[in-house]
Amino acid sequence: MEAPGSSSFPVSWPHIPGFDCAGEVVKAGPKASWNPGDQVWGMSDDTFAEYVVLESAALGLKPKSMSMVDAAAMGGVAGLTTLQCLQRTGAPWTVNTGEDFTVVITSGAGGTGIPAIQMAKAFGATRVVTSASASNAELLRSLGADVVVDYHTSNLWTVLGNSTVDVVYDNFGAEGTADKAMASLKTGGVFIFLPGKGGALSKHPKAGVKQINYGILGGSTTKDLDTLKEFVDAGKLKSHVQQSFGLSEVSQAFNQSFHGHVIGKLGITC
Repeated sequence: MEAPGSSSFPVSWPHIPGFDCAGEVVKAGPKASWNPGDQVWGMSDDTFAEYVVLESAALGLKPKSMSMVDAAAMGGVAGLTTLQCLQRTGAPWTVNTGEDFTVVITSGAGGTGIPAIQMAKAFGATRVVTSASASNAELLRSLGADVVVDYHTSNLWTVLGNSTVDVVYDNFGAEGTADKAMASLKTGGVFIFLPGKGGALSKHPKAGVKQINYGILGGSTTKDLDTLKEFVDAGKLKSHVQQSFGLSEVSQAFNQSFHGHVIGKLGITC
């Protein structure tokens, strides 16, 4: 996805950054769905702040088992984008007993990859395959990945056999990925990608394969947040926050993010 300030996220400056949030309601409008004291999560603009004004419909009730930092990390852009992507492929998937239903997540250790592994399993995948550094393989297997391909030494698409994959969630969106994935997809399979790194639909797709350009997340809804909450409450979904920073340390968080290799998400607390 593109960064705030790009053509997809027009902003004026000076600007308060941040999209993900979780916190306690301190004041509610006369038609709001929430009351002071409610602990909520969701997504809006200008969220790196002590107080944020949001629309009632953009919030959901925070899972009690999650800290505010973990809730913001999961109930914002990464978690909601992944939820909607998997739903667009047909999730929850109906899998017959003994049937193999394979989902490939191209980048397993990032902000969208960690929830994707867990949600794919929660939605019915019997086999989840992803790509990551060897140092992250143990973590991703603990979250539900069945196969973790080390991208430093192997190519994801050569490891997979022909016509063995039902869904590819290309959350990395690199150029040419759709073409590389076609041989592995089954007839009737689905390829969905997040744009931003040169990714595009294949111009020569396999017959019967559906392709989807997800685009960018439009916003959060109570319905989607409640779906995520159900997964969390059932023990099927959890956050991974590599490190948290205070409001006075936002620049440090951005520097770490820009250097890459963040495992999961970074948190901002106040």
